Amino acid sequence: MQRILESSYIQYFTILKLFTLIGFVIILCNLNGVLFLILGIKAPLSPILLLISIVVILLSLINYRLKFDSNTIYIYTWFLVSYIFIGFCMYLYTLESELYHSTSIVNILRQLLSTFLIVYFAYFASKVYIRAGKSKLLLNTVFNTILFTNIFTAITPFIGLTTIYSHAKNYLLDGERTGGFFANANEAGVFGNYLIVIYFIMFLKKEKRKWVLLPVLFLGLYNSFISFSKAAMLVAPIIIIYFIIFSFFKLNHLKRHNQKSIISVVFIFIILVFAIATNFDSIHGSLDLSKQRRIDNILLLASGQIDKKTTSKRSVLFEHGIRKISQKPLLGYGLGSFQQFNRGPIQLGVHNTFLLIAGESGIIPISLFILFLGTLFYKGYFFKEPEIGFFITAVIIVFIINLYGTNHSTIPDRPSNILIGAFLALLEKKK
Repeated sequence: MQRILESSYIQYFTILKLFTLIGFVIILCNLNGVLFLILGIKAPLSPILLLISIVVILLSLINYRLKFDSNTIYIYTWFLVSYIFIGFCMYLYTLESELYHSTSIVNILRQLLSTFLIVYFAYFASKVYIRAGKSKLLLNTVFNTILFTNIFTAITPFIGLTTIYSHAKNYLLDGERTGGFFANANEAGVFGNYLIVIYFIMFLKKEKRKWVLLPVLFLGLYNSFISFSKAAMLVAPIIIIYFIIFSFFKLNHLKRHNQKSIISVVFIFIILVFAIATNFDSIHGSLDLSKQRRIDNILLLASGQIDKKTTSKRSVLFEHGIRKISQKPLLGYGLGSFQQFNRGPIQLGVHNTFLLIAGESGIIPISLFILFLGTLFYKGYFFKEPEIGFFITAVIIVFIINLYGTNHSTIPDRPSNILIGAFLALLEKKK
Protein backbone atom coordinates (compact mmCIF):
# COMPACT_ATOMS: atom_id res chain seq x y z
CA MET A 1 0.00 0.00 0.00
CA GLN A 2 2.85 2.34 0.90
CA ARG A 3 4.51 1.67 -2.46
CA ILE A 4 1.27 2.41 -4.31
CA LEU A 5 0.92 5.74 -2.50
CA GLU A 6 4.56 6.62 -3.22
CA SER A 7 4.10 5.69 -6.89
CA SER A 8 0.96 7.84 -7.14
CA TYR A 9 2.76 10.72 -5.46
CA ILE A 10 5.64 10.50 -7.95
CA GLN A 11 3.21 10.36 -10.88
CA TYR A 12 1.26 13.38 -9.67
CA PHE A 13 4.44 15.35 -9.02
CA THR A 14 5.79 14.47 -12.48
CA ILE A 15 2.59 15.73 -14.11
CA LEU A 16 2.57 18.88 -11.99
CA LYS A 17 6.26 19.53 -12.63
CA LEU A 18 5.74 19.24 -16.41
CA PHE A 19 2.71 21.53 -16.39
CA THR A 20 4.49 24.03 -14.15
CA LEU A 21 7.51 24.13 -16.44
CA ILE A 22 5.30 24.70 -19.50
CA GLY A 23 3.35 27.44 -17.72
CA PHE A 24 6.47 29.19 -16.45
CA VAL A 25 8.13 29.05 -19.89
CA ILE A 26 5.04 30.46 -21.64
CA ILE A 27 4.92 33.37 -19.19
CA LEU A 28 8.53 34.12 -18.30
CA CYS A 29 9.70 33.73 -21.92
CA ASN A 30 6.68 35.77 -23.06
CA LEU A 31 5.75 33.27 -25.78
CA ASN A 32 2.31 34.88 -26.14
CA GLY A 33 4.07 38.17 -26.91
CA VAL A 34 6.45 36.54 -29.40
CA LEU A 35 3.58 34.96 -31.34
CA PHE A 36 1.78 38.30 -31.37
CA LEU A 37 4.85 40.06 -32.75
CA ILE A 38 5.18 37.45 -35.49
CA LEU A 39 1.54 36.60 -36.32
CA GLY A 40 -0.44 39.49 -34.86
CA ILE A 41 -2.63 37.10 -32.86
CA LYS A 42 -3.31 38.28 -29.31
CA ALA A 43 -2.61 35.77 -26.52
CA PRO A 44 -2.90 32.57 -28.62
CA LEU A 45 -1.45 30.44 -25.82
CA SER A 46 -3.73 31.81 -23.08
CA PRO A 47 -6.29 28.95 -23.32
CA ILE A 48 -3.46 26.43 -22.82
CA LEU A 49 -2.07 28.48 -19.94
CA LEU A 50 -5.44 28.70 -18.20
CA LEU A 51 -6.00 24.97 -18.66
CA ILE A 52 -2.57 24.27 -17.13
CA SER A 53 -3.40 26.58 -14.21
CA ILE A 54 -6.70 24.82 -13.53
CA VAL A 55 -5.12 21.34 -13.67
CA VAL A 56 -2.29 22.34 -11.30
CA ILE A 57 -4.68 24.01 -8.86
CA LEU A 58 -7.01 20.99 -8.83
CA LEU A 59 -4.10 18.55 -8.40
CA SER A 60 -2.85 20.64 -5.47
CA LEU A 61 -6.24 20.86 -3.78
CA ILE A 62 -7.45 17.30 -4.36
CA ASN A 63 -4.33 15.14 -4.39
CA TYR A 64 -2.04 17.18 -2.15
CA ARG A 65 -4.80 18.68 0.01
CA LEU A 66 -3.11 22.05 0.03
CA LYS A 67 -4.73 25.23 1.31
CA PHE A 68 -3.94 28.87 2.00
CA ASP A 69 -1.56 28.91 4.96
CA SER A 70 -0.91 32.61 5.50
CA ASN A 71 -2.78 35.87 5.85
CA THR A 72 -0.74 37.45 3.05
CA ILE A 73 -2.47 35.54 0.26
CA TYR A 74 -5.83 36.38 1.82
CA ILE A 75 -4.89 40.07 1.70
CA TYR A 76 -4.00 39.74 -1.99
CA THR A 77 -7.24 37.85 -2.68
CA TRP A 78 -9.37 40.44 -0.92
CA PHE A 79 -7.53 43.20 -2.78
CA LEU A 80 -8.42 41.63 -6.14
CA VAL A 81 -12.01 40.90 -5.09
CA SER A 82 -12.60 44.42 -3.77
CA TYR A 83 -10.93 46.06 -6.77
CA ILE A 84 -13.02 44.10 -9.26
CA PHE A 85 -16.30 44.29 -7.33
CA ILE A 86 -16.21 47.98 -6.39
CA GLY A 87 -14.75 48.93 -9.77
CA PHE A 88 -17.44 47.07 -11.70
CA CYS A 89 -20.23 48.50 -9.52
CA MET A 90 -18.92 52.03 -10.13
CA TYR A 91 -18.62 51.26 -13.85
CA LEU A 92 -22.33 50.39 -13.88
CA TYR A 93 -23.16 53.45 -11.76
CA THR A 94 -21.40 55.89 -14.09
CA LEU A 95 -23.12 54.27 -17.11
CA GLU A 96 -19.82 54.14 -19.02
CA SER A 97 -19.50 57.94 -19.03
CA GLU A 98 -15.92 57.65 -17.75
CA LEU A 99 -14.93 54.94 -20.22
CA TYR A 100 -12.88 55.78 -23.30
CA HIS A 101 -14.61 54.58 -26.47
CA SER A 102 -11.95 51.95 -27.31
CA THR A 103 -11.67 50.55 -23.77
CA SER A 104 -13.32 47.14 -23.40
CA ILE A 105 -14.77 46.31 -19.99
CA VAL A 106 -15.04 42.65 -21.09
CA ASN A 107 -11.30 42.44 -21.78
CA ILE A 108 -10.50 44.13 -18.47
CA LEU A 109 -12.67 41.68 -16.53
CA ARG A 110 -11.24 38.71 -18.43
CA GLN A 111 -7.67 39.77 -17.61
CA LEU A 112 -8.42 40.46 -13.96
CA LEU A 113 -10.37 37.25 -13.34
CA SER A 114 -7.67 35.13 -14.99
CA THR A 115 -5.16 36.81 -12.66
CA PHE A 116 -6.64 34.73 -9.83
CA LEU A 117 -5.84 31.55 -11.75
CA ILE A 118 -2.27 32.55 -12.64
CA VAL A 119 -1.33 33.66 -9.11
CA TYR A 120 -2.94 30.57 -7.52
CA PHE A 121 -1.29 28.33 -10.12
CA ALA A 122 2.16 29.70 -9.20
CA TYR A 123 1.32 29.60 -5.48
CA PHE A 124 0.12 26.00 -5.35
CA ALA A 125 2.75 24.70 -7.78
CA SER A 126 5.45 26.31 -5.66
CA LYS A 127 3.98 24.79 -2.49
CA VAL A 128 4.10 21.31 -4.03
CA TYR A 129 7.75 21.83 -5.02
CA ILE A 130 8.57 23.01 -1.50
CA ARG A 131 6.70 20.12 0.13
CA ALA A 132 8.65 17.68 -2.07
CA GLY A 133 11.92 19.29 -0.96
CA LYS A 134 12.44 20.75 -4.43
CA SER A 135 12.47 24.46 -3.64
CA LYS A 136 15.91 24.73 -5.25
CA LEU A 137 14.50 23.25 -8.47
CA LEU A 138 11.64 25.75 -8.33
CA LEU A 139 14.01 28.70 -8.00
CA ASN A 140 16.29 27.37 -10.73
CA THR A 141 13.29 27.08 -13.07
CA VAL A 142 12.39 30.71 -12.45
CA PHE A 143 16.00 31.92 -12.68
CA ASN A 144 16.85 29.99 -15.85
CA THR A 145 13.77 31.07 -17.77
CA ILE A 146 14.43 34.72 -16.88
CA LEU A 147 18.09 34.28 -17.85
CA PHE A 148 17.09 32.69 -21.19
CA THR A 149 14.75 35.59 -21.95
CA ASN A 150 17.49 38.08 -21.12
CA ILE A 151 20.00 36.33 -23.38
CA PHE A 152 17.64 36.67 -26.33
CA THR A 153 17.01 40.33 -25.48
CA ALA A 154 20.75 41.00 -25.64
CA ILE A 155 21.33 39.18 -28.94
CA THR A 156 18.21 40.49 -30.69
CA PRO A 157 20.08 43.28 -32.55
CA PHE A 158 22.74 40.83 -33.75
CA ILE A 159 20.60 37.93 -34.98
CA GLY A 160 17.96 40.03 -36.75
CA LEU A 161 15.09 38.66 -34.65
CA THR A 162 12.98 41.73 -35.41
CA THR A 163 13.01 40.89 -39.14
CA ILE A 164 10.31 38.27 -38.48
CA TYR A 165 8.29 40.68 -36.31
CA SER A 166 5.50 41.89 -38.56
CA HIS A 167 3.51 43.54 -35.76
CA ALA A 168 6.22 45.31 -33.74
CA LYS A 169 6.35 49.01 -32.98
CA ASN A 170 8.58 51.13 -35.20
CA TYR A 171 11.08 51.89 -32.42
CA LEU A 172 11.77 48.15 -32.09
CA LEU A 173 12.10 47.61 -35.83
CA ASP A 174 14.34 50.66 -36.25
CA GLY A 175 16.63 49.57 -33.43
CA GLU A 176 15.94 52.72 -31.40
CA ARG A 177 15.21 50.47 -28.40
CA THR A 178 15.60 46.73 -27.83
CA GLY A 179 12.69 44.62 -26.66
CA GLY A 180 13.79 41.04 -27.34
CA PHE A 181 10.73 38.82 -26.81
CA PHE A 182 8.61 41.80 -25.77
CA ALA A 183 6.41 44.17 -27.79
CA ASN A 184 7.20 46.88 -25.25
CA ALA A 185 10.87 47.64 -24.54
CA ASN A 186 9.96 48.70 -21.00
CA GLU A 187 9.08 45.07 -20.22
CA ALA A 188 12.52 43.98 -21.44
CA GLY A 189 13.98 46.57 -19.05
CA VAL A 190 12.01 45.05 -16.15
CA PHE A 191 13.47 41.63 -16.97
CA GLY A 192 16.94 43.18 -17.02
CA ASN A 193 16.24 44.41 -13.47
CA TYR A 194 15.06 40.93 -12.45
CA LEU A 195 18.31 39.44 -13.73
CA ILE A 196 20.40 41.84 -11.63
CA VAL A 197 18.46 40.62 -8.59
CA ILE A 198 19.07 37.00 -9.61
CA TYR A 199 22.81 37.67 -9.94
CA PHE A 200 23.01 38.72 -6.29
CA ILE A 201 21.05 35.64 -5.18
CA MET A 202 23.52 33.45 -7.09
CA PHE A 203 26.34 35.52 -5.57
CA LEU A 204 25.09 34.75 -2.05
CA LYS A 205 24.67 31.03 -2.78
CA LYS A 206 28.02 30.41 -4.48
CA GLU A 207 30.86 29.79 -2.04
CA LYS A 208 33.88 30.03 -4.35
CA ARG A 209 34.86 31.70 -7.63
CA LYS A 210 32.03 34.18 -7.50
CA TRP A 211 33.67 36.12 -10.31
CA VAL A 212 32.34 33.58 -12.85
CA LEU A 213 28.87 35.02 -12.19
CA LEU A 214 29.84 38.52 -13.37
CA PRO A 215 28.48 37.95 -16.93
CA VAL A 216 25.01 37.55 -15.38
CA LEU A 217 25.32 40.95 -13.70
CA PHE A 218 26.63 42.62 -16.85
CA LEU A 219 23.84 41.04 -18.93
CA GLY A 220 21.20 42.38 -16.54
CA LEU A 221 22.76 45.85 -16.59
CA TYR A 222 23.16 45.72 -20.38
CA ASN A 223 19.51 44.80 -20.96
CA SER A 224 18.30 47.40 -18.48
CA PHE A 225 20.12 50.02 -20.54
CA ILE A 226 19.56 48.86 -24.14
CA SER A 227 15.81 48.87 -23.47
CA PHE A 228 16.28 52.61 -22.87
CA SER A 229 13.53 52.38 -20.29
CA LYS A 230 14.03 55.31 -17.94
CA ALA A 231 12.67 53.36 -14.99
CA ALA A 232 14.83 50.29 -15.70
CA MET A 233 17.96 52.41 -16.00
CA LEU A 234 17.23 54.16 -12.72
CA VAL A 235 16.33 50.96 -10.87
CA ALA A 236 19.48 49.06 -11.97
CA PRO A 237 21.88 50.97 -9.67
CA ILE A 238 19.21 51.09 -6.95
CA ILE A 239 19.22 47.28 -6.83
CA ILE A 240 23.00 47.23 -6.36
CA ILE A 241 22.83 49.85 -3.61
CA TYR A 242 19.96 47.98 -1.95
CA PHE A 243 21.99 44.75 -1.98
CA ILE A 244 24.88 46.49 -0.23
CA ILE A 245 22.51 47.94 2.40
CA PHE A 246 20.65 44.63 2.80
CA SER A 247 23.93 42.73 3.25
CA PHE A 248 25.21 45.24 5.79
CA PHE A 249 22.11 44.87 8.00
CA LYS A 250 22.02 41.10 7.50
CA LEU A 251 25.77 40.62 8.02
CA ASN A 252 25.35 38.37 11.05
CA HIS A 253 22.92 36.15 9.15
CA LEU A 254 25.17 35.69 6.11
CA LYS A 255 27.58 32.82 5.71
CA ARG A 256 31.21 33.65 6.46
CA HIS A 257 32.28 33.51 2.81
CA ASN A 258 29.61 36.09 1.97
CA GLN A 259 30.63 38.42 4.77
CA LYS A 260 34.06 38.73 3.22
CA SER A 261 32.73 39.01 -0.33
CA ILE A 262 30.42 41.99 0.18
CA ILE A 263 33.37 44.34 -0.15
CA SER A 264 33.91 43.02 -3.69
CA VAL A 265 30.38 44.14 -4.64
CA VAL A 266 31.14 47.63 -3.36
CA PHE A 267 34.38 47.56 -5.35
CA ILE A 268 32.60 46.44 -8.55
CA PHE A 269 29.97 49.16 -8.10
CA ILE A 270 32.66 51.84 -7.69
CA ILE A 271 34.48 50.58 -10.80
CA LEU A 272 31.25 50.62 -12.85
CA VAL A 273 30.40 54.16 -11.76
CA PHE A 274 33.95 55.34 -12.44
CA ALA A 275 34.08 53.64 -15.87
CA ILE A 276 30.74 55.15 -16.94
CA ALA A 277 31.63 58.60 -15.58
CA THR A 278 35.03 58.78 -17.28
CA ASN A 279 33.69 57.52 -20.61
CA PHE A 280 30.30 59.20 -20.49
CA ASP A 281 30.96 61.78 -23.21
CA SER A 282 32.18 59.18 -25.71
CA ILE A 283 29.30 56.81 -24.89
CA HIS A 284 26.78 59.64 -25.12
CA GLY A 285 28.24 60.89 -28.39
CA SER A 286 28.06 57.45 -30.00
CA LEU A 287 24.29 57.29 -29.54
CA ASP A 288 21.73 58.61 -31.97
CA LEU A 289 19.76 61.75 -31.08
CA SER A 290 16.66 60.02 -29.67
CA LYS A 291 18.77 57.90 -27.32
CA GLN A 292 20.81 60.93 -26.24
CA ARG A 293 17.59 62.68 -25.30
CA ARG A 294 16.43 59.74 -23.20
CA ILE A 295 19.79 59.63 -21.38
CA ASP A 296 19.64 63.39 -20.78
CA ASN A 297 16.11 63.09 -19.40
CA ILE A 298 17.14 60.21 -17.13
CA LEU A 299 19.96 62.30 -15.65
CA LEU A 300 17.58 65.22 -15.12
CA LEU A 301 15.05 62.87 -13.53
CA ALA A 302 17.70 61.42 -11.23
CA SER A 303 18.66 64.96 -10.18
CA GLY A 304 15.07 65.61 -9.09
CA GLN A 305 13.67 67.41 -12.12
CA ILE A 306 10.22 65.88 -12.56
CA ASP A 307 8.21 67.42 -15.38
CA LYS A 308 6.46 66.63 -18.64
CA LYS A 309 9.74 66.32 -20.52
CA THR A 310 11.70 64.09 -18.14
CA THR A 311 8.78 61.73 -17.44
CA SER A 312 7.59 61.41 -21.06
CA LYS A 313 4.33 63.18 -20.13
CA ARG A 314 3.67 60.81 -17.20
CA SER A 315 3.80 63.65 -14.66
CA VAL A 316 0.90 65.35 -16.47
CA LEU A 317 -1.08 62.12 -16.34
CA PHE A 318 -0.22 61.64 -12.64
CA GLU A 319 -1.40 65.16 -11.79
CA HIS A 320 -4.65 64.69 -13.69
CA GLY A 321 -5.21 61.31 -12.00
CA ILE A 322 -4.58 62.73 -8.53
CA ARG A 323 -7.03 65.59 -9.18
CA LYS A 324 -9.72 63.14 -10.23
CA ILE A 325 -9.07 60.87 -7.24
CA SER A 326 -9.36 63.82 -4.84
CA GLN A 327 -12.87 64.45 -6.15
CA LYS A 328 -14.07 60.84 -5.61
CA PRO A 329 -11.64 59.17 -3.18
CA LEU A 330 -13.99 56.63 -1.59
CA LEU A 331 -15.24 54.52 -4.49
CA GLY A 332 -13.54 55.86 -7.61
CA TYR A 333 -14.86 56.12 -11.15
CA GLY A 334 -15.18 52.47 -12.14
CA LEU A 335 -13.13 49.84 -13.97
CA GLY A 336 -11.48 51.10 -17.14
CA SER A 337 -11.79 54.79 -16.31
CA PHE A 338 -8.05 55.21 -15.69
CA GLN A 339 -6.92 52.78 -18.40
CA GLN A 340 -7.32 55.63 -20.86
CA PHE A 341 -8.76 58.96 -19.81
CA ASN A 342 -12.01 59.87 -21.51
CA ARG A 343 -11.59 63.53 -20.65
CA GLY A 344 -8.00 64.37 -19.89
CA PRO A 345 -5.04 66.46 -20.98
CA ILE A 346 -3.66 63.52 -23.01
CA GLN A 347 -5.55 60.57 -24.49
CA LEU A 348 -3.53 58.04 -22.49
CA GLY A 349 -3.92 56.02 -19.31
CA VAL A 350 -2.66 57.13 -15.91
CA HIS A 351 0.59 55.07 -16.21
CA ASN A 352 0.66 54.28 -12.49
CA THR A 353 -0.91 51.21 -10.92
CA PHE A 354 -1.43 52.82 -7.51
CA LEU A 355 -3.34 55.72 -9.06
CA LEU A 356 -5.25 53.31 -11.29
CA ILE A 357 -6.52 51.26 -8.34
CA ALA A 358 -7.41 54.34 -6.27
CA GLY A 359 -9.04 56.06 -9.24
CA GLU A 360 -11.12 53.11 -10.37
CA SER A 361 -12.16 51.48 -7.07
CA GLY A 362 -11.32 53.89 -4.28
CA ILE A 363 -9.71 53.69 -0.89
CA ILE A 364 -10.41 50.07 0.15
CA PRO A 365 -8.60 48.25 -2.70
CA ILE A 366 -5.64 50.64 -2.74
CA SER A 367 -5.25 50.25 1.04
CA LEU A 368 -5.28 46.46 0.70
CA PHE A 369 -2.80 46.61 -2.19
CA ILE A 370 -0.35 48.75 -0.22
CA LEU A 371 -0.84 46.51 2.84
CA PHE A 372 -0.10 43.46 0.69
CA LEU A 373 3.13 44.89 -0.73
CA GLY A 374 4.21 46.10 2.72
CA THR A 375 3.49 42.72 4.30
CA LEU A 376 5.31 40.87 1.52
CA PHE A 377 8.35 43.13 1.89
CA TYR A 378 8.34 42.90 5.70
CA LYS A 379 8.07 39.10 5.75
CA GLY A 380 10.65 38.83 3.01
CA TYR A 381 13.12 41.05 4.81
CA PHE A 382 12.90 39.00 8.01
CA PHE A 383 12.79 35.63 6.26
CA LYS A 384 15.15 33.01 7.71
CA GLU A 385 17.04 32.52 4.41
CA PRO A 386 18.79 35.77 3.35
CA GLU A 387 18.94 34.72 -0.32
CA ILE A 388 15.17 34.30 -0.57
CA GLY A 389 14.64 37.37 1.59
CA PHE A 390 16.70 39.48 -0.79
CA PHE A 391 14.95 37.94 -3.81
CA ILE A 392 11.51 38.91 -2.50
CA THR A 393 12.35 42.39 -1.21
CA ALA A 394 14.47 43.42 -4.21
CA VAL A 395 11.78 42.32 -6.68
CA ILE A 396 9.19 44.25 -4.66
CA ILE A 397 11.37 47.34 -5.15
CA VAL A 398 11.41 46.64 -8.91
CA PHE A 399 7.62 46.24 -8.80
CA ILE A 400 7.02 49.50 -6.95
CA ILE A 401 9.40 51.74 -8.91
CA ASN A 402 9.58 50.20 -12.36
CA LEU A 403 6.43 48.12 -12.87
CA TYR A 404 3.66 49.65 -10.76
CA GLY A 405 5.18 53.13 -10.69
CA THR A 406 5.30 53.69 -14.46
CA ASN A 407 2.52 51.53 -15.89
CA HIS A 408 -1.18 51.06 -15.25
CA SER A 409 -1.79 47.62 -16.81
CA THR A 410 0.29 45.62 -14.36
CA ILE A 411 -2.25 43.86 -12.13
CA PRO A 412 -2.68 41.21 -14.88
CA ASP A 413 1.04 41.32 -15.72
CA ARG A 414 1.75 37.60 -15.94
CA PRO A 415 5.47 37.49 -15.01
CA SER A 416 4.77 39.47 -11.84
CA ASN A 417 1.76 37.21 -11.13
CA ILE A 418 4.10 34.18 -11.27
CA LEU A 419 6.63 35.83 -8.96
CA ILE A 420 3.94 36.90 -6.48
CA GLY A 421 2.54 33.36 -6.32
CA ALA A 422 6.02 31.90 -5.80
CA PHE A 423 6.85 34.49 -3.12
CA LEU A 424 3.68 33.71 -1.20
CA ALA A 425 4.56 30.01 -1.16
CA LEU A 426 8.22 30.56 -0.26
CA LEU A 427 7.24 32.68 2.73
CA GLU A 428 5.29 29.69 4.08
CA LYS A 429 8.38 27.48 3.85
CA LYS A 430 9.16 25.71 7.11
CA LYS A 431 12.58 25.49 8.68
